[in-house]
Order: sequence, then structure tokens, then C-alpha cells
Amino acid sequence: MASARRMPERTIAFFEVVANTSGERVRVPPMDWDSALSDLATASLQDRMVAKEITLVGSVATVRQQDHLLLHRVKDATEWLSMMDWSTGQWQELEQNAIRGFVDTSAVCFLPFGNVVGLMQGSVSAPSHKALETWLNELRLFPDTRLVVRPVLSKAEVERLGTAQGASRIEIRIGSHKASALRGRNGRPRLLSSRQQIRIKAL
Repeated sequence: MASARRMPERTIAFFEVVANTSGERVRVPPMDWDSALSDLATASLQDRMVAKEITLVGSVATVRQQDHLLLHRVKDATEWLSMMDWSTGQWQELEQNAIRGFVDTSAVCFLPFGNVVGLMQGSVSAPSHKALETWLNELRLFPDTRLVVRPVLSKAEVERLGTAQGASRIEIRIGSHKASALRGRNGRPRLLSSRQQIRIKAL
């Protein structure tokens, strides 16, 4: 009997999208992410691309009748890329050409509450939540609002995300500056963190 294939664990970091109003970050009513993704799916490549310090391109993937955003970072032509044949040990350098390029990709899921997004990076160099923030604002998907993508901080939100289908466990990570601030408090640290994550077995 063949053994069941073990699904790899994936880490998803959760963030909330808020508005930057007069220097203050304020929560806003749920945004119409479904319509934004629907419009994006039919947009041209240039209309989905942002070229700043790095080049970002968005595309839409539909899974189980729900649209998700794939945010790609275009690798710079100066990055050293190579490929190895594991059967022979031979390797060769990869070169980008005029019509093709290499990208690092992050998958972004817009949850149906609280303007909360889940972001899974395909690699350490794939787009982060700050890249998502830049891309959203530069494309002006919501022209009247300057958006900020910040870590999810609410304990209630963390508990709700913990019940998500497919989640195997939830991890709370506290950055060193947060840990220092809480060190003098009684008891265990509260659910305050610069990043919260849920590990799942598969998308």
C-alpha cells in the first residue's frame, strides 16, 4: 500500500488593510476586493505592473471559485540565477531575455471580514506586506484612499483566524522590541506582536 504523500507546511502571515487619514491609521468599512480582483483579471500587463525600487506585477488566480492575488517581484537582470541537474551534477546559468523574466511570487488571499489579508511568500525574497502596500497604492485600486497594510493585532481577530479551515496550529511571534516592552509586566506576554502567523498544511 502506497504511503500517503505528506503535504508541506506553509506559513501564512495575516495583515489588515487600513486607511492613512491625516497621518492616522484608521479602520474602514469592508472594501470590495472581489470587484477589484475581477477588474484586475482582465487588465493589461502594464496596468498590473508597478516599477519603483523593485518591479511588481499582480495576477489573479481562481481557486474553488474564489479569486486570489498572485503578487510577483521581477528579478533584476543582474541577479545570479543558475540551475543544476541533480542526476548529472551539471549546472548552467540562467539568463533573462527581452520577452521572458524570472519572478518571486507571494499568494494573497482577501478574507471576507475586516479587510484582513493572508499573505504566503513563495521565498524569502518574494513580495512582503510592504510590497503589497506599495502595489495597491501605486495602482490606485481605491483612488480616494491611501492604504496601509499592517500586522493583525487584535486578539479577537487572531482567535477567529485560528478557526480557519485547514489550520493546524497558530504561532504568535513577538519582535525583540515588543518583548522588551513586555518584560516588566506580570505573567506571560499578551497577544501583542509585530507579526502573527498561522501554519497550514496546504492552500
